[in-house]
Amino acid sequence: MDFTLDINRDGEIRILQLSDPQIMYYVNDKETDREKNAYRYIRELVAKTDPDLIVLAGDIVYGMFDKGGAAQKEINALMDSFGIPWAPVYGNHDYESDMGQEWLNEQYRQAKYALYTKGDVLGDSNYTIGIRQNGAYIRELCIIDSGAWTRLKLELQEETKDWILRNAGEAGLPTFLFYHIPTKDFEQAAIEAGYMTEENPHFEIGVTVPAKNGDFGRKKEGYDGRDVCLLPQMKACHVDGVFAAHSHILNTSILWQGIRFTLGLKTGTYDYHDKDALGGTLIRLNGREFTVEHQYCEKR
Repeated sequence: MDFTLDINRDGEIRILQLSDPQIMYYVNDKETDREKNAYRYIRELVAKTDPDLIVLAGDIVYGMFDKGGAAQKEINALMDSFGIPWAPVYGNHDYESDMGQEWLNEQYRQAKYALYTKGDVLGDSNYTIGIRQNGAYIRELCIIDSGAWTRLKLELQEETKDWILRNAGEAGLPTFLFYHIPTKDFEQAAIEAGYMTEENPHFEIGVTVPAKNGDFGRKKEGYDGRDVCLLPQMKACHVDGVFAAHSHILNTSILWQGIRFTLGLKTGTYDYHDKDALGGTLIRLNGREFTVEHQYCEKR
């Protein structure tokens, strides 16, 4: 493991996923309502869920609009202010920073409570976190760089498959994967579960289509992402939960092939978004078992 999160108590362990806050200082390099909303949501979600770990699932900062790195430094300071371990995932817009990837990597390495290392495969956020409760490991988390549209698109497939096989499921531990851009597996899960058909491309589980297996969430856009399926690697490495972001108005959580595929709620109001589906996603661990639920914030 690259990192170990020690929990020295009984009871559930809570992981909060924040997706696509997309902090950007577009107007005169100053904070606007977009940033205020995102920061309010983050504070509200942390207070509401009291997490043991926070995963920022990519597009943390809209890099091309953060010329001097002020937004990146500010959100890192905000995350550290909670005194809770947090794990950053690279998204496609994080890659647009004029400050460069090594500068950004160093910001994460210097953050007091961030669990971060670049990793030994092409990309900038490939690392593992072991969760140890009362001295015994109960789960592994694999943080994976799914790349930007202009970088890692082809290399993602074989190198990432190999990395998963080398790193996931250590000592037979059940494993979560976290990455930003969803793979083909998410779409396949929706099709195989019978939610998505040619006649019914958009749906809300439990509302417009009956829910199965505790599934939930809303699909208002296509499962556009990586044209690669990682299911064989997941099955080989004890993966039982996969968490992604990137799709601002798509937040389904579907059980398929014994694995729960969840797209997190968007945590910011830039750019397009569903005003009724903003917030975060909470994972509750109880031993080797887990549940997933969205935590909604009100747009004001």
